Amino acid sequence: MGPTEKREFGHLILKIIALVVLVFIAFQIAPLAANPFIFLLLYVPLLLLIGFVVWDLFGGPLSEQISSFLFQSGGKISKPKYYSKARSLVMQNKLEEAIKLYQKILNEDNTDITAYSEMADIYFEKLKDYSAAFNCYDKIEQYAQESSDIVFAINRKVDIYLIDKNYPKAIGELEKIKKRFPKTKDSIRAEERIKKLKKFT
Repeated sequence: MGPTEKREFGHLILKIIALVVLVFIAFQIAPLAANPFIFLLLYVPLLLLIGFVVWDLFGGPLSEQISSFLFQSGGKISKPKYYSKARSLVMQNKLEEAIKLYQKILNEDNTDITAYSEMADIYFEKLKDYSAAFNCYDKIEQYAQESSDIVFAINRKVDIYLIDKNYPKAIGELEKIKKRFPKTKDSIRAEERIKKLKKFT
């Protein structure tokens, strides 16, 4: 168990202890709750606190199950909510969980370039899994409609090839930009990049 897991386990134990203590106190003062003043001043806040701790302990898994149910609409998932949840998980550094949500989107629609793009960012920037990132950029190049998305994906593939100093492959990718988008700024930039890379071949 690593430091992060140990810390999370410690927090879990503290939450469980707090819940047990709060429930014990609630049972102890339950007879006093018949008094409206005590009920509003003490018992209601105590119940709310118990509810908060319970949700903190079990709300994550429960909310994911509820979300999975609610996100279904005639067999179709709700992409905006899946994206929102996945981005939240990325912010919490729960990267594998986020990837699973993106994969659910892609299981429903394997041409969704937003899912590929955001998943590629996780692989490329955070996990340094360049092979997985490359596959995502390859899919973006395949399914994207906008030239800017295609050019971005190809340039990212070039960056991955350059990590391994595979200059011929990188140049080959840049040549695709020249071929697909001739006489454009993207083509000019690709040509400039090719000239620089040819110095290493």
